[in-house]
Amino acid sequence: MISSRPCRFWTTWTAVAPDPVLTFRTNTELVSQNHPTTDRTYRSQHCATPTRHPMHQVRLYASELYRRGFIEDSGIEQVGEDIPALLISILNETVSRRLARDLSVGFRRTSSVLSRVRGRIDVYRSERDQLFDKGMVRCEYNHLTADNLTNRFLLRALEHATRLGERAGHHDLARHSRALATALTQQGVQRDPRATEPQHRLGPMDIRPVTTASLLLDLAIPQHGATARAGLHRGAFAERELRRLFESALAGLYRHHLESAGWTVVTGKRVPWPVGSQEVAVPWANAALPQMITDIVLRDPHGAVTVVDAKFTAMATSSWRGGATTLKSSHLYQLLTYVSAAEATDVFESSGPVRGALVYAALGENAGAGFGARQQARLGRHEITVGALDLMGSAREIREAAVGIVTPGDLSTRGAGVAR
Repeated sequence: MISSRPCRFWTTWTAVAPDPVLTFRTNTELVSQNHPTTDRTYRSQHCATPTRHPMHQVRLYASELYRRGFIEDSGIEQVGEDIPALLISILNETVSRRLARDLSVGFRRTSSVLSRVRGRIDVYRSERDQLFDKGMVRCEYNHLTADNLTNRFLLRALEHATRLGERAGHHDLARHSRALATALTQQGVQRDPRATEPQHRLGPMDIRPVTTASLLLDLAIPQHGATARAGLHRGAFAERELRRLFESALAGLYRHHLESAGWTVVTGKRVPWPVGSQEVAVPWANAALPQMITDIVLRDPHGAVTVVDAKFTAMATSSWRGGATTLKSSHLYQLLTYVSAAEATDVFESSGPVRGALVYAALGENAGAGFGARQQARLGRHEITVGALDLMGSAREIREAAVGIVTPGDLSTRGAGVAR
């Protein structure tokens, strides 16, 4: 039994489970009326035809296309809410250039009957079929062809762009995509609806079209229902995937905007527990204690380190005592443990006290009256910043909020918990 409540915006997330009434709200808070979740797979159901999905921008910032600088912030702001149309346009342009300069080719092992020797002679099959008596020979050889993994992936993306453009009303873009798909098939590229992104090293001319095609196919937001035949043919999102996607988007934003200013951005850095260094060593500690792996670690040009923890959930919660809106204690405990252990072990070689930042995802919902979207305090030696990114906002607002959360502030002018 699946229960869904009316959409506050144009989408709601519902958990797929056999019995309990589970609702995955727009701020990704999981509410269970019967028992905890056993299936963390969610499906999106649209209450109206959307013009924009907040996950489109998250996908874009997490993509290789944005990391490599193939798409700039000005281009995102220019199209506003229609990111799929922007990607279709880029895909059409890059594939057109690729066709003008010939497609990438590769060798394919081929066996055929020829009138002259080419490659390696298949003696057994030639004798079996008595080809020598007919002046023929069966040979195995490498055949140069445009029907390779890269071009099949581009063809799949173009056909997908054609359908997506027609549904969205971009008929000119859809016609262009269809014409390019036809041009690829005429050059011998075979249709493969299951073609995946090539994992081998790409040529310089293939990087941009392949990364664009990958992002366009990864905009996995169903547009009509939650069945296997829904809009983009991927209706399921795991909670873990949403968290990783949001984390990748943050890392992409920081790499794009901070590395050029001399910052260093590292993801997935392990922090050791400060055991056995200055105190009595505990033999079992390293085996029994869980691993601490940070989401993002930032180092500014002066050597100061900020540990960033991304949370795809609501920023605030209600206190069980008085019902007041507060930050989530478990998240603060986790971040404080990270920054304290990092400073005690000096794993990041910070020039000063390690700072911490909690970055939450919000979908247009306010935490409550008097509770700001950004809070900052000094807890012991560590400066802690907590902020929320409104994914329903514009691209500029998301970028400025993400960078502003990790930018050092002056605590002397703002007390703990003061909204900014």
